[in-house]
Amino acid sequence: MAEGLTAKLSNPVVVDYKPGAQGMIAAEVVAKSPADGHTLLLGTSTYTTLPFLQKTITYSLEREFMPVAMMARTPFLLFSGPASEASSVARLIEYARANPGKLTAANGDGTTMMAAELFSSEAGISVLPVAYKGGSQMIADIAGGSVDFGFLGAKAVMPLAKVGKLRVLAVAGSERLAVAPDVPTLAELGVPSAMFEPWLGLLAPTGTDPAIIALLESALESVSRSDAFVARVRDIGSVVDYANAAAMKRNLALEQERISGIVVRSGIVPK
Repeated sequence: MAEGLTAKLSNPVVVDYKPGAQGMIAAEVVAKSPADGHTLLLGTSTYTTLPFLQKTITYSLEREFMPVAMMARTPFLLFSGPASEASSVARLIEYARANPGKLTAANGDGTTMMAAELFSSEAGISVLPVAYKGGSQMIADIAGGSVDFGFLGAKAVMPLAKVGKLRVLAVAGSERLAVAPDVPTLAELGVPSAMFEPWLGLLAPTGTDPAIIALLESALESVSRSDAFVARVRDIGSVVDYANAAAMKRNLALEQERISGIVVRSGIVPK
């Protein structure tokens, strides 16, 4: 994306990584930056999910940011270990209904927790959540058999799935993925409402000139159509899904409403 924007804007676009605190550090930096279009936040569904899970949030998505454009979505994969009772979606549901609370679901962050809670709710099952600080240990424990199943993006899951250390059961998205064409969607398997496809997009500090937003929108739309961007997004298991600022604003509001519903139904209490 940065390479494409550099070419379209005839200006170097530098990716400045600000890891930590589930994206709050990066959000703080961008929110405090001048609203001149030179500093943008590359956001994901973490930013719409975290406020429902943590009492102390150092940013306000609604007050401090303006949508610029949505670029892609990353449908989660539902996966299990090779020895898990969750050998298929049908078997997972059957076993969980017969043994309420016995199957374990790994939660690596807010989005994976929401995906697991949504799936459990829509499938009518009760599972035991197991919290993790990140995806690496979550994958290791599922592969090793100490946890039954979880949700993550294809980039994290497919390398181990290809060598038989993980079993991919379904795509929690609206379509099959190019990197896993033989894996059916949850809709195909009878759980259509459990779709969970985290978004990827850009946001600017509130107060950014609409003309600047329009310029960035145009450049990003061109990038989203480029062969190089489409191929790179496809290869990591994501799907190009461009939406301009107005559409992104609507999408974020709908996602927040959906997350709120999952939280209420699941009885999740912010910590």
